[in-house]
Amino acid sequence: MVRARTKGKDEYKGKGKARGKKDRHKGSSNSSSNKRKGRVGREQVRSSRSSRRREEGKGLITNKNITNRGNKRTGVKSSESDTIGKGINNYKRSYIDSIEVDGRMRGVKGKGGGGEKEGSNVSKASRSDISKRIKTIRNANVESQREKRNKVKTMLVELGKRIYNDLDNGTFPEVHIPSRSVANIVYDKRLRQYVLGNAKIVRSAKNIRHLRSFTQLIWLAFFVDKLVNEGKTSTLRDVYYSAQAFNIDFEDQAESDHIITDLEAVLSLAREDFNIYPEERSSIFGDLTIEYTVPGYEGKRLNLSDHPDGYLIGPSLSSAEFIDTSAEMVLAVEKGGIFTRFVEENVHKRFKAIIVDTAGQAPRSTRYLLMRLNKELNLPVYILTDGDVYGEHIAMVIKSGSANAAHLRELTVPDAKWIGVWASDIQKYKLPTDPMTEQDVKRCYELKQDPRYQSDIWRSELELFLKMRRKSELEAFAKYGLTKITDDYLPEKLEMAKSL
Repeated sequence: MVRARTKGKDEYKGKGKARGKKDRHKGSSNSSSNKRKGRVGREQVRSSRSSRRREEGKGLITNKNITNRGNKRTGVKSSESDTIGKGINNYKRSYIDSIEVDGRMRGVKGKGGGGEKEGSNVSKASRSDISKRIKTIRNANVESQREKRNKVKTMLVELGKRIYNDLDNGTFPEVHIPSRSVANIVYDKRLRQYVLGNAKIVRSAKNIRHLRSFTQLIWLAFFVDKLVNEGKTSTLRDVYYSAQAFNIDFEDQAESDHIITDLEAVLSLAREDFNIYPEERSSIFGDLTIEYTVPGYEGKRLNLSDHPDGYLIGPSLSSAEFIDTSAEMVLAVEKGGIFTRFVEENVHKRFKAIIVDTAGQAPRSTRYLLMRLNKELNLPVYILTDGDVYGEHIAMVIKSGSANAAHLRELTVPDAKWIGVWASDIQKYKLPTDPMTEQDVKRCYELKQDPRYQSDIWRSELELFLKMRRKSELEAFAKYGLTKITDDYLPEKLEMAKSL
């Protein structure tokens, strides 16, 4: 393991600011009736033709079969992350490997029909068998989510018991928290992400300097226990204001968020596992039919290509079951404008892609969803960012996580590929540029000390940025026409990605 030498916060917040809230859109399909009307005098005549009336419902594709990508693998070993659904994925893969399929196994397209993909050798009997087994897998996945909720409840109860036992024994209660200092953050080459070392800190009610943060942490554990037991969710901002009702004082939102991260480290679980989420700002679009699992919406389905603005990636979507897709890849793009351009130019159809707008630095829910698309559907993930040092880092966080989240798993896609915009692309395509700021240059030197940037394009592109002292944006391709990025640049980069 290599010691982390990054300075300051690993994630660049400036890139992660919301670019405005998108409206929520219900996924339910509209239906209409074609009525034949005749006029005889003042009254409407109901002739025998009325029997022709039919409702034309644009329903979602029913449960045919979940899409998997045959025998092709992304190379992510089950040992590389401590995921709850690891056993389920292994079961799914072992079964698919037992089926002889020429190329990829595909079901009926999620929207608009289309039938079986050409070249599929799966018989009707095989498809029926697959549907039964996929149903078993989905049920097992739901069971795993239930187990995770029970795990949260159990760990909170155990934490509470330790506090009460200390008080009953006449001792000051204390909590042991894994240290998140730079000295205790190491890069694990096997997992290909940052992890925490063995160092711990003790937060005790006996130490007056710890009393404030200790009280905040115990109150948060109480609040989270209430959320989980009542089946409710909360935003980070809600937590900050809810504390005031209990006379728990947080100086600002940052202090509240820091205590939430402390509880994550204590429980070794992400805040999303105990129903605390940030505000939604990322979006997804493409031919993927999902089924909700959240209370009150269980069993409801929608296809993510049903609305041209896409769907916000929130807790209900990121935890939904994948039912069917015709996609063969995932395109994660940094900018909302490029996301809209890709939807308009039918990139999801031309390249058989699911398009994800990360809205700058990808939120955790988005990174978790990208991980699921990669591991559960075996879809390769390609990342497009602005041509600057922060864009390169956005891609790296999707690929290998951040030092700030070193205490968590299930948030990385180790085999994701950053395909642009590279510094060399700026030169090759003669893109309009802006000068790099002093902060940009400083960030370049910081990342050069990061063990993840020591090889391949990560190192060479950083050095070229420093040499050029120029940066560009994805929108810069509009200099050559609005569709330049989809007609020429994207196909070239996807072809190049095969050799990365």
